[in-house]
Amino acid sequence: MPEPRKAVWWRYLIGSILIVLLSAGAISTAALLEVKRVSTALSQSPRIQAAKFLTPDQAGAPQTIMVIGSDRRYAGTDASTSGRTDTIMLIRMDPNKGQTSILSIPRDLLVNFTINGATYTNQKVNAAYTYGGPDGALQVVKAALDGIQINHVVDVNFKSFYAVIKAIGCVYVDVDHTYFNRNVGTAATDYANIDLKPGYQKLCGYPALDYVRYRHTDSDFVRVARQQDFIRAVKEQVGVSGLLDNFGNITQAIGKSIETDFRGTTDTLRLLKLAAFSLTKPIRQVKFQADPLDIINGEDFVSATPDQITATVSDFLHGNQHVQVKTAFHAESALRKSRSFASIGLYPAAPTDRQAATVMAQHAHVPVEFPTLKTSNGFLTDEHTYAIRDAHGKLRRGYRIDWRTDAVGSYYGIEGMKWTDPPLFRNASTQTIGGITYLFVNDGSHIHDVGWRAHGMLYWISNTELEGLTNPQMLSLARSASLLHVHDASLHDASGSQADGATAVHQGAGTPGTPGADGVTTPAPAPDTTPSSTGPPTPAD
Repeated sequence: MPEPRKAVWWRYLIGSILIVLLSAGAISTAALLEVKRVSTALSQSPRIQAAKFLTPDQAGAPQTIMVIGSDRRYAGTDASTSGRTDTIMLIRMDPNKGQTSILSIPRDLLVNFTINGATYTNQKVNAAYTYGGPDGALQVVKAALDGIQINHVVDVNFKSFYAVIKAIGCVYVDVDHTYFNRNVGTAATDYANIDLKPGYQKLCGYPALDYVRYRHTDSDFVRVARQQDFIRAVKEQVGVSGLLDNFGNITQAIGKSIETDFRGTTDTLRLLKLAAFSLTKPIRQVKFQADPLDIINGEDFVSATPDQITATVSDFLHGNQHVQVKTAFHAESALRKSRSFASIGLYPAAPTDRQAATVMAQHAHVPVEFPTLKTSNGFLTDEHTYAIRDAHGKLRRGYRIDWRTDAVGSYYGIEGMKWTDPPLFRNASTQTIGGITYLFVNDGSHIHDVGWRAHGMLYWISNTELEGLTNPQMLSLARSASLLHVHDASLHDASGSQADGATAVHQGAGTPGTPGADGVTTPAPAPDTTPSSTGPPTPAD
């Protein structure tokens, strides 16, 4: 079926409900006092009647929750219709494992199904929601995933995301590459304006929405990974105190903006207890195993064999991978001794790349480290300096250097800034190697970021959104980094004192043309075509 134009951006809305699912339990003992309030908030919205497709949960047992991002109550949408969905995600919280697993179902997954006596063939999985609402989506997803047991379902609309972001404030995000579009009314530019440079920055309001909904130069899988990374960033930043400060507003907003089968204090208490356990655990992104795109009647589909489906479900339910840092270190040490990095796809950095970084470093006003290795398919795409206000309002200098690989939407880079304890590394694991303590941000068995502190700076190597770099590659790139020596005395200022000078400040922190949440004026982009704050933005294509 044709892709509804306005069903594009809802995937990121699941972030709001996931924030609550992962964070609500943080209040621990205090949660018991809030159970009734949460239960009352959830009861404000219509109840999804899907009992015949749901498996009753048990106290203390794992729970699998299906989250749907839809426009069911989108302004201008007939309330009697099912609406449209761009997101179907499964979240598994298991007290027996030290992680929360997330599996995004590709919206283009090829399925055949029967709903209300009507048979539909060669359909995308999100069509099940249009034809059958939450019940239809639940029925088709269960059938597509080998009858997987699902305990609860939540249907989120756009109000949830706005309410939660408004309540918690802006979010620090490590943007992986340049995102740019200026809508000038042509077919090629007919989507929301966006202007973000790579690097760590604070995103608020529409820039945050534009970032997570962007879909024009990458794949569905890359977009899913970016959105899950955004969720992880929110989880790390908000923490217990942030949740407590805004708990009432969040629960009230969520209750009015979702539809769910959750009802009563028993369901709510079980959820909060399980979420309490999950709060401090890492989020594990489960890869949906599928074949390359199929084209049927001119439309793109994602197809998966029965074996791929079985492997995906097994990984989601039973996977418990963790990064083996010591194993990666021993492998990297052997490579370093034999100088055979080519065996893992790494080669000496191109002289032109180093020259470009050196030119940037001459005006960076911070010590710049640069990896002497790069991937075989790495192509330098960006090098720039920036300044960012930390959580206490102090302006900190930094820089980012980016490489693109030959995979669609895949960029990795090295970054450094004088803010040495950002939320990104708040719950990082550590390992001392060769006298340097490295910080690891992991996603299951993959290293997503590896950082280290030196020269009064925090440096780190960031993986691609799809974590296309292997653990030995990530560690080798980090260990190959060394200080660029340039004739600029300001590079040796490692005091971490407040930045000054003309270093550009990242955009995206506030309303264009006005002082943003980070206190820095953001240049105004071209006029946006989205409606004002009185209504939702126009979804991207």
